Amino acid sequence: MMTNLKSLSQDWELIIVDDGSTDRSFELAKSLEKDYAKLTLIGYPVNRGRGFALRTGVAKTSGELVVTTEIDSSWGDNIIHKIIAEFSNKKDADIIIASPHLPGGRYKNVPLKRVILSSIGNLLIRKGTSTQITMNTGMTRGYRRKKFIDLPLNEDGKEIHLEIIQKALTFGYRIYEIPAVLEWKNYKLISQNGKKRQSSSNINKLIRTHLMFTL
Repeated sequence: MMTNLKSLSQDWELIIVDDGSTDRSFELAKSLEKDYAKLTLIGYPVNRGRGFALRTGVAKTSGELVVTTEIDSSWGDNIIHKIIAEFSNKKDADIIIASPHLPGGRYKNVPLKRVILSSIGNLLIRKGTSTQITMNTGMTRGYRRKKFIDLPLNEDGKEIHLEIIQKALTFGYRIYEIPAVLEWKNYKLISQNGKKRQSSSNINKLIRTHLMFTL
């Protein structure tokens, strides 16, 4: 990721938020922080949820544009470049969302069950909230920093993605999407014990909370 960021024509910074991990993630990120002046690591001992991590990370940024994404580059090594380029193409954009549901976007190596859940879930959210956005639940997005900070956000879990979109639309923000490929990398498909990768998400809870949000 650092190599790809270096090829950006704009000045940049990388914020890593360690959301109370219990493995060596914080230690590894800390060792990188020593070698890269533009890398800032934020961590806390107890898991607080994705929403809390996102708000904490964005609050530490200083640039005009902020891109939030998973650290495993599952959206491609050049997704940040694509999102930044779209802000240049769409001068009125406040939020840019990466979506595998648009023509040109897709899922790769993602279990069929997860693909079906995401596709149906986003369809129901779209119908229930009367928006044309195809990816309401994804983390990989670009924001104008001030616009993000101005939103009154409260969700600490993954429901923050829905909260951001609905409140942004309420305040008249301009939201656009770009097609993107979401890939579970080969090194993530097999865990150390030889078993296939399992999602850390509580699927039943996500279905319940997202349906309640839509209703």
